[in-house]
Amino acid sequence: MKRLKKYHLSTVYRSYSVELECIAKSYKEAAEKFEISLHHARNYCGVVETTEFHEGVVGHIMSGYIIFEYGRSDLNRKKMPYDELKKIIDEYVNKKILI
Repeated sequence: MKRLKKYHLSTVYRSYSVELECIAKSYKEAAEKFEISLHHARNYCGVVETTEFHEGVVGHIMSGYIIFEYGRSDLNRKKMPYDELKKIIDEYVNKKILI
């Protein structure tokens, strides 16, 4: 089985701590996928070898009012494409702002 490199990045999106990961060949490719600078990738991304593969950037949240106040415990540590995760976070943040 071919060994792949999985890059991890912790970031904050609209006050939520989000853990991101992607499969890439180098820090340069990971930086492009995460849409960050190469300098930031080299200093803040972790890398491990893996045999699992997924396309694009996936992420998950571990806590926050979406999980506790809105009862969405199904989102706790659930890996999903980052674009989908951003839409869910945006939806609940906008609800919270309007309340």
